[in-house]
Amino acid sequence: MSSIREFASGVAGLKRRTRFTPYRESFHLARKLDALLDCLSGVELSPEDGVLRILEFFRTDEGVFGTSDDSAGVMGDVYRHRACDMLVEYASKCPDKLFLADAVLDLIREGDNYRIRHIALGVVGRFLSRREMVYLIEHFEGPAEGSDRSGFVCAHTVALQLGDPLILERVHRSQGKNLPVYALEEISRAWFNSNDPETALSWLDRVPDGVAFRSKERQALRTDIYEALGRLDERDALLWAAFRSARSAGRFEALLERVGVENVDERRTLLAAEVGHVLASSRFRLSDLVFLMDTEHIREAARWCYEVRDEIGGHAYLTLPKLASLFSGEGEFLAATILWRALLDDLLGSGRTRAYGHGARYLKQLRACATSIQDWKALSTHDEYEAALMERHGRKSSFWRRLD
Repeated sequence: MSSIREFASGVAGLKRRTRFTPYRESFHLARKLDALLDCLSGVELSPEDGVLRILEFFRTDEGVFGTSDDSAGVMGDVYRHRACDMLVEYASKCPDKLFLADAVLDLIREGDNYRIRHIALGVVGRFLSRREMVYLIEHFEGPAEGSDRSGFVCAHTVALQLGDPLILERVHRSQGKNLPVYALEEISRAWFNSNDPETALSWLDRVPDGVAFRSKERQALRTDIYEALGRLDERDALLWAAFRSARSAGRFEALLERVGVENVDERRTLLAAEVGHVLASSRFRLSDLVFLMDTEHIREAARWCYEVRDEIGGHAYLTLPKLASLFSGEGEFLAATILWRALLDDLLGSGRTRAYGHGARYLKQLRACATSIQDWKALSTHDEYEAALMERHGRKSSFWRRLD
């Protein structure tokens, strides 16, 4: 019982907090919050008592977040994960589901200025039945005062978990007759999850053309709908379009598996076709270069790098060095030079002095590559490149000193 008293005392103390906790101390406070929840571990509590105590923990939101800088999100994570998991664990063992619904309802109605209590509402679908979820939605759907949308937000949170498309539509229409794009998608997804792909497609078709927001998610949903309807040609067209928007070796394998391509020769033919599409493009995309490299088309990747060299930017400073090193390892020094130059030009052009050490490494790599290149083609030789570099950036002495 001492642990229970310690928990109750700790919660009461958090509610009374007035001292401000700066960012640097937020991690310490997060550990204290976690330790407070530890007080309930291993203690025999009835499910109802456990639920009420965790909800009391959520009621510390004003004392904790009203007096703290949680920019790192570490304190919020205690509520989002540990407290939520404990709430679900206790509530799942509680037979009186209406008691649970009323307890959560009381928590939300008291106010939720920091959107912490809403976290508890976001998991009710893990322990309430349809009846109690509808009960909550109907309470939140009451008339709002002025521009207050908190009731809609809460009803929407529960309706998404319930997954009933008709109730979800009703909740959305409470905000007006013209439904926003995200509502059309949500209702379509609810119909699809309710095993009605035809109605799901009719809702998805209401989304106007050209809407970029969540376009990838809607395309994925449409793909699933087409598959459920047996419209496999349309499904495959969407799958290939999605793949070509961001090629990768892993996505290629996943695509072939989904469309049912198992024949080795057919797989090779399809891969060769995709490699051909990349090589025919004059637009450089980093994902396409990685795709070529990962599918062991190093020579083709090197030739393509040369063809699209003017399109290559050096901002991908995490990936390009790896690719340049891989080119060097395969003897493709001209392609490696193109990538190292792109990196160095971008770095010096942006004046990122903290990265000058990396820039010096890039230039050393360029010097090393130059000793193995006989045919520079249309590229300037290394001596010409470094002379031009000195002319443009010669005053950046802190960079040049790194080469000594």
